[in-house]
Amino acid sequence: MKIVPGKSDVAIELLKKEEEFRNKLGVKPWKAYRCIAGRDAEDMNTFYFDTEWESLAEFEQFVEKFGSMEEMTSLTEKWKPIVASHEMEIYTVIENL
Repeated sequence: MKIVPGKSDVAIELLKKEEEFRNKLGVKPWKAYRCIAGRDAEDMNTFYFDTEWESLAEFEQFVEKFGSMEEMTSLTEKWKPIVASHEMEIYTVIENL
């Protein structure tokens, strides 16, 4: 997720709120990373999140529950002016390596 320059502190506060909501759903904690070195200055506004799910179905159930939380709907509006871009990638472990 790329954050609008100068809004990283606001993003971190919103992430803390989201963590509270995930805890209510019993989701294990996510790891959040902030770029400290990259190709250009824009990379310094990049956040990366990492978590593991037992299955894609478990993730889909979380997204549905999380998105339907009234508190999350309100919080989503606060993200809009500070997120420059957002992408999601889903990976699976390569077995037998």
